[in-house]
Formats: sequence, structure tokens, C-alpha cells
Amino acid sequence: MYAISLLTFWRFTNLIIVIIIIIIILLYGVEACLLLARQIKSIEFTLTRIFMKLFRTGSRITVNECQVNFGFLPDFDSHC
Repeated sequence: MYAISLLTFWRFTNLIIVIIIIIIILLYGVEACLLLARQIKSIEFTLTRIFMKLFRTGSRITVNECQVNFGFLPDFDSHC
């Protein structure tokens, strides 16, 4: 029983690490390339939905505060 839960923990940990690496790569791409306004809105929508699921909330205000506090709200205004 313990071995199964430990294996599940390691799989979950590896999945989280892969997700973090993917997010870092995507954010670098956002900073390196000029984006259209609709692409920026699409990325903002996706990030907002991820944070809503992560923090189990439907409130945009709560999500925006979490993004600002975690330093995860990219400054898209400089790309427009």
C-alpha cells in the first residue's frame, strides 16, 4: 500500500515539474515575440482559468490578486 502511494506521489511530482517547465518556456516565448491583441487575450484567459482551477474559485478578483501576489501576471501592455 505504501509503495503505491509513494509511486503516485512521484508521478504527481514529475507532472508538476513538467508543467512548470512548460509554463516557463511559454512565458519566455511571450516575452520574446510580439503578439496580436487577440493572442494576448487568449493567453490571459487561459492563465486566469488555470488559476481559477488551482485555487478553486470563480472570482476574477481573487484570481487577479493571486496572480499579482505570485508574480505570475505578465505585463502584456508592453507588447501591444
